[in-house]
Order: sequence, then C-alpha cells, then structure tokens
Amino acid sequence: MPTIKFNKVDDIFEPPRGAIGNEKFARQLRDYSGLRYGKITPTDIDGALDFNNRLFAYFELKYQSMNLPYGQRLAFERQCDGMENGGIPAYYFLCVHNDHPDESPIMAHRSEVVAIRHNKTWIEPRAGTTLREAIDRARDIHKI
Repeated sequence: MPTIKFNKVDDIFEPPRGAIGNEKFARQLRDYSGLRYGKITPTDIDGALDFNNRLFAYFELKYQSMNLPYGQRLAFERQCDGMENGGIPAYYFLCVHNDHPDESPIMAHRSEVVAIRHNKTWIEPRAGTTLREAIDRARDIHKI
C-alpha cells in the first residue's frame, strides 16, 4: 500500500480549496455492492464542514425534487444527533438544485435548503434560503 506523507495541510490541496480537483475522479462511479451488511449499505455525504470541532455542518444536494431515501435520511439523523449528544452543535442541510448534470457543475452554495436537521428535529427553513445563508446563520447562532 502506498504511503501518503503530508508536510502541512496546504500540501494536500492543489486546486483552490473547495474547487473540483480532478473532474475525471469526480465523475467516477463508486460501487459499494461489496459492503452490504444485512440491510445496512453505505451512503455518501455530499459535503461536511468542521468548524474547529465547535460546529459541524453536513449537507446533501439533490437534483430538483429527488427524494431522500429512508436509509440515507436515517444515517444523516443518527450522525447529526450523535454529534449533538456529544455536546457539539450539528446541522444537516437537505438541499435542492437545478444544475443539470450535462450542463454545469453544482454550485453548492446557491442550492436551496428545503429541510434542516438540528436538535433532533427536522425544521423547514424560509423558502429560498441558500446553503450559504443557512450555514452562515448556524455560525452566527453559535458565535463561530
């Protein structure tokens, strides 16, 4: 197995932080079929932000009005609630976007938040709230 050595955190980020680093790898499909444990199968997280272990923000981006599968929702709830049980505020933002896969990258910051998981409950945000606005609001609430 290859060894990965990091001299400092900036060494691992060649493109601007947050930008697509390698489009070919980003488009590569992932096959999790060999990781099934009974009814448990892997899920992915579209984005996660750790504000110095003082606040966690997770988000899922869905095209237009795609549904959040039950197992994925359950995993998100448990992850978010578990962080809060440990004393760290956590938010899960469910977002929708209209960036067609054949036309452009998803501009995550502009996606619309349609549901927020926080304090062990789902909250419906004000219509039109962007992901950037929702995260900024969470940071303001927790003075981060």
